[in-house]
Amino acid sequence: MGDKDIKVFLKEAREQIKNKEFKNALKECKKVLNKDKNNYMALVFCGLSLSELDQPEQAVQAYKRAVEFTPEQVVGWEGLLKFYEKQDGQKFVAHHMEVLQKLMELYKEDASKYFDASSKLAQLQLDQLDLNGAVATLQNQAEFVQNDPIKFKESLGTMIKVLSSQSTLSDAQNVAFKEALEKSMTDNQTPTNMENFKHLIKLLYKVREIDNLLLKAVKMTEIFSENIYPLEWICKVYLEYIAGALDVDTKIFNSIETYFTKLIELSPNSSLGGLAKGAFLWKLKSLEECINTMKSSVESSSSPNFYGLYILALSQFETKDYSAVEVSAAEAAKYTIKVKDDFKREKMENQLSLISIQALYYQSSFDKMERAVSLIESYETQNQGLDYQLITAKIFATVGRADKVEELLFLLKSQVPQHEILVIEALLQKSKKKFKESTELLQQSLVGSADNFEALIILGQLMWEQSEKSSSLPLFLKAAKVNPLHWLPFLYLGHHYAEQGTGPSIGKARKCYSKCLQLNPSNAEAGMALSDIYRTTGCHDENLALLTSVTGGVSASSGVTGWAWLRLGVHYLAVDQPAQAVTALQSALRGDSSSVTCWEALADAYMIRGSYTASRKAFEKVLSLAPDSVYSRLMIAGIKHKLGHYQDAIADYQTLLLTNPDYLPALRGEGESQLALGYSYLDQFVDRNAVDCAESALHVLTRAATVRPGLAGTWRLLGEAGSMLAMLSEEIVEVMVPSKLVKVGGGEECEKMDKQGVMEVAVRCYTKALVLEEDNPGVWHDLALVQAALEQMDKAVQALRKAISLAPRHASLWVSLGLVYARLEDWALAQHCLVRALQLENSALCWTNLGVVYLNLGEQTLANKAFKEAQNAEPSYTRGWTGQALVAEVAGFKSESMDLFRHCTFLGPEPESARGYGDWVCSTMAALEKGQKVEQHNKYILENMFGVVVGVDSLSAYCGRQPGDAVALCQLGVLYEKMGLVRSGYRVMEMCNKLVDKEEEKDKVLTNLGRMLTKLGRCEEAIQHYQAISSTTFYSQVGLAMAHYTVGNYQQAYEAYESCLHWLADNDGLKSHILVAMGSLAYKVEGMQAAKTLLFQSCQLAPTSVRGLFALCVIGVQHSDMNLIEAALSEMVPHETDKRFAPDIAFLRASILVLKGDVAGAKRSLLSFVHKQPWLAKLWSVLSLFLLQNSPRDANAAASLAAKASVMEQSSSPAGEQQDSSSLVLSAIALMMAGDGQASLRQAKIACHQFPHLAHSWAVLAAAARIRNSPSSPAQPWLRSVVEHVRRLGESGGLAEWAERVADSL
Repeated sequence: MGDKDIKVFLKEAREQIKNKEFKNALKECKKVLNKDKNNYMALVFCGLSLSELDQPEQAVQAYKRAVEFTPEQVVGWEGLLKFYEKQDGQKFVAHHMEVLQKLMELYKEDASKYFDASSKLAQLQLDQLDLNGAVATLQNQAEFVQNDPIKFKESLGTMIKVLSSQSTLSDAQNVAFKEALEKSMTDNQTPTNMENFKHLIKLLYKVREIDNLLLKAVKMTEIFSENIYPLEWICKVYLEYIAGALDVDTKIFNSIETYFTKLIELSPNSSLGGLAKGAFLWKLKSLEECINTMKSSVESSSSPNFYGLYILALSQFETKDYSAVEVSAAEAAKYTIKVKDDFKREKMENQLSLISIQALYYQSSFDKMERAVSLIESYETQNQGLDYQLITAKIFATVGRADKVEELLFLLKSQVPQHEILVIEALLQKSKKKFKESTELLQQSLVGSADNFEALIILGQLMWEQSEKSSSLPLFLKAAKVNPLHWLPFLYLGHHYAEQGTGPSIGKARKCYSKCLQLNPSNAEAGMALSDIYRTTGCHDENLALLTSVTGGVSASSGVTGWAWLRLGVHYLAVDQPAQAVTALQSALRGDSSSVTCWEALADAYMIRGSYTASRKAFEKVLSLAPDSVYSRLMIAGIKHKLGHYQDAIADYQTLLLTNPDYLPALRGEGESQLALGYSYLDQFVDRNAVDCAESALHVLTRAATVRPGLAGTWRLLGEAGSMLAMLSEEIVEVMVPSKLVKVGGGEECEKMDKQGVMEVAVRCYTKALVLEEDNPGVWHDLALVQAALEQMDKAVQALRKAISLAPRHASLWVSLGLVYARLEDWALAQHCLVRALQLENSALCWTNLGVVYLNLGEQTLANKAFKEAQNAEPSYTRGWTGQALVAEVAGFKSESMDLFRHCTFLGPEPESARGYGDWVCSTMAALEKGQKVEQHNKYILENMFGVVVGVDSLSAYCGRQPGDAVALCQLGVLYEKMGLVRSGYRVMEMCNKLVDKEEEKDKVLTNLGRMLTKLGRCEEAIQHYQAISSTTFYSQVGLAMAHYTVGNYQQAYEAYESCLHWLADNDGLKSHILVAMGSLAYKVEGMQAAKTLLFQSCQLAPTSVRGLFALCVIGVQHSDMNLIEAALSEMVPHETDKRFAPDIAFLRASILVLKGDVAGAKRSLLSFVHKQPWLAKLWSVLSLFLLQNSPRDANAAASLAAKASVMEQSSSPAGEQQDSSSLVLSAIALMMAGDGQASLRQAKIACHQFPHLAHSWAVLAAAARIRNSPSSPAQPWLRSVVEHVRRLGESGGLAEWAERVADSL
């Protein structure tokens, strides 16, 4: 085969490859290789085809054979490159890199291809983590294309990108990075150029080419004038340079002010700008400005800057702000690792150690010395200078570490002056309490060095502590002269002058303390003393300025300025700004939460602000910290008094008096609380409790007056304790008064006194108060009120005139004078005084009293207007509404009067309105009983708004204050009876009986008493009362008959009824009822025939007594007289819809049907009644009872019906009307019959809770409990108590007998 055939095959192979027919191409190549096994193009085409046919191993062999035989040909290498670029994994990486390196050699004449190949090689080297190889490749690439600006820039950019992404670089890499950055920088304002500058500046700082860094930063500021990055680096380098961490030889820092000023202008929040400014100020020795600038910058920085803290600590040390140095140096010491140079770091650490312990030493506090010792022991002593050793020796001497002092003195004796050695030895002797030896050593030191400041100060302190204060004064004065920049002598000079206490001395003390604070702003002792001087001398503005300046720059939580926050709070209290005081004292507690003084001051601030609960809690916190704090206990009691918790306050005062029996504030506090509690009882009409409070107040205030008799306020309180009883009745006032108040020379015993005597004691107490404080209008006013209560009207007028002469613009004085004139019925003067009071104060009290005057004068219109103004002035003032009600009553508007009286009962108890409302309730009830027309509105109030209950409450309150009002007592007794409280009604009616004298009134009261006694079962007494009546009435005679009947005097009862029938009954309806009663008596005495005759007579009258029809029906049932039964039932038909009789009629009809044997018909009859009148609860109860009696299998249904009846009774019964427990009892019995013991017991418990006064409620509970327990199980312990209770409540009835039987079985 010739060369021509080979060319044809190769051409054909190329065509096949173009057409993606790689198998055919491979065949053509093999034909060539069969002829020429080293044919270059055939091998290349073969490699390409095999790679496309996914035969990588054979493809690589083909390519390698091609390049081995013809290595200078590019096509084979390029084929290999393309093949390798398509492969994944690490299998061919090494040869891939060799291929790229070979291609770079072959492409030296083609820059573009060389660039691409070198870029690929660099990327491949990076993928293999060969950073050095990649950098070398990129360096060669940049050098090769340096004549092509675009590619050269791109090459440098790639190198920068690669190196900037690395966290750490070798020295060679840093050099390459730096060269790339320097070559890439231009003067263009492009983002890339900016980033390159940033990388270069950061790199130069890393390789410590600081001068070059500054030059590049300055150049960057020229190109990017608004960028803060280069400015921050200039400031950072300057800060480190000033701190001594860097050595820089450049003139750039000569204009550093320009750079940090521009940085602060561009970025006010940049901390580096402020720190550089502070460093600049420190270099200029503008220390105060430096400290302020550094503080603000350090605090605003998100991460601590060591160099800023270091310079701040040095600045504070130079200004002798040692407490601040202590904090700043300690903070700086945490970050010394940021100093990279080991030598400089060690030097700066030593400097921080030195100033830290010097700052602690110069604060002259033993606690600080202990802190310094712990720091010294934590520091490394190597490479420390002489100053460090000297200050260490002094510190160890101060705390008494003799062994350490001896070691240091051995080193120092040959290096420091003798007077310093003597000072150290003196400090050691002082720590051992050998003050004499210490003094001698210090005096020797002063002989050798008369101006030795330290010796002068220590000797002066020794003299001061040994109370030789006059001897210490020259020493402190000389020390201040020797070193006028040290604060300590000025502090002691301030103490010296402050102790003298005179005006000029106080001025000198203030100046000394001010100088001390000027030299040492953080000195708490001087600050406290100066603040106290400002406060005591009334310089509030200066005090505020001082305390504000101290607290302004320090965090409250640090506790450093706690004293200032405390005094700031006290200052705000002194100038009556409690809200600011609370804030300041809370800040003080953030620094020291266990400070008793701060908690007490905060509690006082809360109390002044009106936050009583918070104040009480703060005082309780004081007690938890200091349980013996008398002041806190006193304040807690006072707060409880202010909050109206009088009983708790009294208990606290009494507890306090157990340990401090003569503590005057507690005695008076308890007295005031007793009075306040008494007045609250008076407002609630709990009068006997008020008497007890007055008695207790008299006793405790007498003790207070004995402890300190010269206090007018105590005597006034004693007068109030007596005068408080003025509005009470004579009957309930009986007080044990200390003999000391009753007679001169009285002992510890007490005397029993009535209201008159107590009021006279009150007069004497007020008189004593006036002897001590003559011009007190309030005492004159109180004295006048007591005199008026004693009916000493002329003296009362004189006292009130005296009070008005002392305080003519007090409206209450004019009101009281007007009331006194009104009691004297001098209406003109009364009107004049009340009008004058209104001119001074538009109050409801003034208008109400003026309205009363007009009402007494018969001027109803003017009275109405006055009361209206009272209501406008104070809508909740009860007496204004009472006055309107009285006006309405006088004018004849009964309904409106009632509404007003009722409204008064909502506002609170008030005698006149209570009397009026009670009277209205009684009159309305009387009208309803007589069948008179009553407004629906009034009827609704009476039946559904607890009219009777409210009436009882109102009249009870009134009668407690006015026990001599017989009519009110009678009405109250009747209302008690209406509510079922018969015993209470009888008690009140007995009181009324003792008061009435008129025969007509006496008869009415006796009638009421007889009726109540009959209800109480005391019928013999009832008969006596009825027989004592002089003028017999229908109701008295009926009551007498009932009483006789109850005790079994049937003949007398019959005669009484007969007299009623013939002489006292004035209509046929009453006569019909009387005949029914007589028929009942006749049945018992004479038999059925006589009873039937009387009952038939009753039925012939109209209206017929339904009870008579019931009686006839029962007689018919008993004697099986169906005609009589049917006749009676027919007469009942008109009354079947009457709710009073419908249940009984329904039950009678059903019972008669049962007697006839028609139980189903009886059930239908009852159901018919229920369907017609389902709102009648009694019908449901009757139906339940019928089912239990006649259909026991329906017990569950009967229980449901009874429960429903009970609910209906509760919801439909008029408010205040008594209910019975029959439905609930019936429900429990039904459940027992149904066998549901648990439910029956539950229902019985409900009955006992709702009706605990009824025997059958407890009886059914006992029965349910017995059924629920098995016969063999022991009885519940409480069951015996329940059965005994049933026996007591049942008295002598059937339930009592049942209870006895059950008790025996238990």
